[in-house]
Amino acid sequence: MNYWIFKISDQDQYPDQHFQTYAFDSRHSKLVQDGDSFVYLDKRLGRYGFIGHGDIAKVFGKGENQPKFAQETDYVATLEICVEYSQPLSIKGSTIEGRSNRTKLGLFDLNAIGWSRSIVRLDPPMFERIVDLAYGLRCVTVDLPTEEDYTVPDAWSTVRRRHNTERFKNAVLERQHYTCTICGTTLREALDVAHVSSYAADIENRANPANGIVLCAFCHRAFDGGVFRILEDGNVITAPNVHIDDVTDTHLKNLAAKDRLKLLGGVDKELLRLRN
Repeated sequence: MNYWIFKISDQDQYPDQHFQTYAFDSRHSKLVQDGDSFVYLDKRLGRYGFIGHGDIAKVFGKGENQPKFAQETDYVATLEICVEYSQPLSIKGSTIEGRSNRTKLGLFDLNAIGWSRSIVRLDPPMFERIVDLAYGLRCVTVDLPTEEDYTVPDAWSTVRRRHNTERFKNAVLERQHYTCTICGTTLREALDVAHVSSYAADIENRANPANGIVLCAFCHRAFDGGVFRILEDGNVITAPNVHIDDVTDTHLKNLAAKDRLKLLGGVDKELLRLRN
């Protein structure tokens, strides 16, 4: 599976239909395949930012039943599971916002990696950073999950899986008022959502908010590693033979069990019990 940048510009030489089809010729790439993913880079006048991402359903070569409007194009990709951003994720170097986003993404020289071309291959970590930042800055409108959304099959595409788990994450964060269940920090940049019942093993509850708890990065690693165990009464115990240093002790003692119990409201206690 590959990841690509599809460029939108003022030079309307290709018969694109945004978030539906993307046309390109052999000068740019012969490597785009069915099932790949992409991000849109809007380079029209006065703009320079990402406006969405999605999956490539099918790539047609010239004469291979292309949509009628694109029959003179070497290749046309039909797009699916597209996530259109409610506001652009700017990477415009002349603005504070754009420079900040470039720094967060680690983009210090766009031309050096060929972003001026119509279509460019992205490495997987960069694709993930772009999508992470788009969700993190609320450039994507995410509705809350419903029961039928709880199952996230492995067969789903990266984009579809990610959008559904993002619904799960937002629901849990809002339920717990952006507060770590163990230490109580409300520093949003440090917060994540952990699965009580393993994401890998419990496909049916991957997007179930009752299977999620808010944890900071420190507590999340300790929870996933089995160092911290959260009990149904709000107490936290540690694994035997683990050295508890002062930093760890601060995390454990910063929140009273009764306050932690309130944060556990909405968590499936049976899943919590089975984990312990």
